[in-house]
Amino acid sequence: LLSKLYISTKTLTVSTETRFLAFIILYRYLHHYYLKQQQQQQQQQQNDDDFHKNKSYNHVQKRKEQHEHLGKITAAALFLACKLSNDHRRIRDVINVYHMM
Repeated sequence: LLSKLYISTKTLTVSTETRFLAFIILYRYLHHYYLKQQQQQQQQQQNDDDFHKNKSYNHVQKRKEQHEHLGKITAAALFLACKLSNDHRRIRDVINVYHMM
């Protein structure tokens, strides 16, 4: 995930400040929302008896959804970092780089 963000910043030729700002925004999101939500889901799954049914199918589908979600969050973090550091990039350019990865 971080390597894709780094390659995206190299492709868009943004400044170093923008690159590290995107890393910080992504880290704060992951720490505040994603990791806490994941911990809550793990606690619920341990208490749930129905979790053992279709475990592998649910696990694969959830991972795929999480991967897509994190890719979108990474693109949003990069776009927001560009706007905050006055390193203007069009949203279309960020989306195109996101789809290339």
